[in-house]
Amino acid sequence: MSAIEFIGTTYRSACVFVVIISVLLIFPIFRYVRVGWKYKSEDITHSIEDPAKILYLAKFQKSSINNVGIANQEFFRLYYRRFGRRHFIFPLILITIIVIIISSLVAEGVTSLEGHIWKPQISLNSTAIAALAGAYMWVVSDFISRSRRMDFSPADILWGGLRLVISVPLGLSLGAIVNKEVVDFVAFGLGAFPLTTIQVMLRQLSYTYLKVELGPTEKNDLLGLDGTDKPLVERLANEDITSIVQLAYCDPIQLTMRTNLSFNAVVDLVSQALAWVYVGDKLTVIRPLGVRGAYEVRQLLNDLASNDPPTKDAAEKIVPTIATNLGLENDRVWFVLRQISNDPYTDFIYLTWS
Repeated sequence: MSAIEFIGTTYRSACVFVVIISVLLIFPIFRYVRVGWKYKSEDITHSIEDPAKILYLAKFQKSSINNVGIANQEFFRLYYRRFGRRHFIFPLILITIIVIIISSLVAEGVTSLEGHIWKPQISLNSTAIAALAGAYMWVVSDFISRSRRMDFSPADILWGGLRLVISVPLGLSLGAIVNKEVVDFVAFGLGAFPLTTIQVMLRQLSYTYLKVELGPTEKNDLLGLDGTDKPLVERLANEDITSIVQLAYCDPIQLTMRTNLSFNAVVDLVSQALAWVYVGDKLTVIRPLGVRGAYEVRQLLNDLASNDPPTKDAAEKIVPTIATNLGLENDRVWFVLRQISNDPYTDFIYLTWS
């Protein structure tokens, strides 16, 4: 093989490498925007009955629309204006530029090209390439997972871009504190961690070197709600929902759109939060009785007013048990149950779930 043929082959190999690396990362985004976004939007816009849409626009958008057709149009317009496909355009362009740049830098770093795009002004050593490889592996894995479970947002793409950009300085900074023999491996491993985990690790390292100790963090009451865990609480915190009161009186439609959680899951969490506002952590002691949140309280009071004797009798028998578990007298528990049931935000939760 002649030198010219070798150089041509090397250039083609580098171009193929850049294309494959770029497509592998960008394809999950295209798939979600093309297919997943449609199903996700239908899950939100079609899971709410027309009367609930009218009530939602009245309570959360301060609208006085009473016509079902107009309410439907306004609801769809609200969703597309705030969460339409067009919001993916800039993040998609940005991450495309980022992945092309880093893949071409890596291609130049691992091949012997005669002509260079970045060198000698910019070049990557083995530690930087290892860090980029780890970050790339995590971002692609995260994007594929999000596309599969239809949990993508423009912010997720920007976080992925940030993860790729900071991987090189993170990897290079390890050289000052890690044994030179294992620095490449550690850089790759660090790159494969989620950004939130890296932030925690860096804080811990900084505290160690600065000899700073922080007190224990405050307990998050959101973890007391049924069906929550730390990843879900962090997901809510990313949307500025950090307390029970914020969750109880948030806009459930907007929260569903922003978190990409299922609408039913958000409604259930808001229902629990509404009841928690009134009874606190004692909600956990009446949960086994079938009273999980504001929706069940409203249903209980409806059963008490029922004309069906068996339904009314069953509801009357459960109230004293609720009072005992809450440690309240019967007249006081009646007052609490009515307050939960008559909360204005319970109306929307009850109508939506019904």
